[in-house]
Amino acid sequence: MATANGSARGEAEERDVSAAGEEGGDEFALPEGLECRAIRRGELDALRRFHRRVFPVVFPEWLYNYASVAPAGCFLAAFERASNGGDGGGEKEARIVACSCCVLEGGGGAYLAALGVLAAYRSRGVGSALLSRTLRTLQRTQPHVELVYLHVQLGNDDALRFYQRHGFERQRTQHNYYARLDPPHAHVLQKRLRRSLNSSPHAGAAIPSPPL
Repeated sequence: MATANGSARGEAEERDVSAAGEEGGDEFALPEGLECRAIRRGELDALRRFHRRVFPVVFPEWLYNYASVAPAGCFLAAFERASNGGDGGGEKEARIVACSCCVLEGGGGAYLAALGVLAAYRSRGVGSALLSRTLRTLQRTQPHVELVYLHVQLGNDDALRFYQRHGFERQRTQHNYYARLDPPHAHVLQKRLRRSLNSSPHAGAAIPSPPL
């Protein structure tokens, strides 16, 4: 990811995970009171605040510009359902409690730049539900996407196990990936969504630079 799928630290789920992205119902349901939908243009500032709160790195501005025009499934979030503010205060703004940010690339790849969950909502299946929804939506609406890949900081074993239980496989270690984290190295993981007649599109592809 363009940063830190490290936000999955502490988000380890206790349930077994079968392959996401299959047709049918959502195996991982969100807890009651939460709803999943795409990030809207008017919510980009809220997304920036969420990232600052959850991640130890700063995302580049191009990611938010991409979010405003991203195809279906690329920027999904779990929100607390909005409720009336009461006392004539009008409708309360829905709060982002988890978000998945994915960037489509040429050659059949998609880069999971971030998957984060607020601390109060971790270990409740929110991360699993959002990742499952993201992969299923990409598979259904983006037929050219063959695989999804991401980075996890070395030492973040909770995040590594989380993604491995969701069918991601570790490909290699990328040294000095994070400019301002210690350790700076990252695992590169990927999950194939569909088989291709060609070889892996990322066999020799360059990995995006991390944010500063």
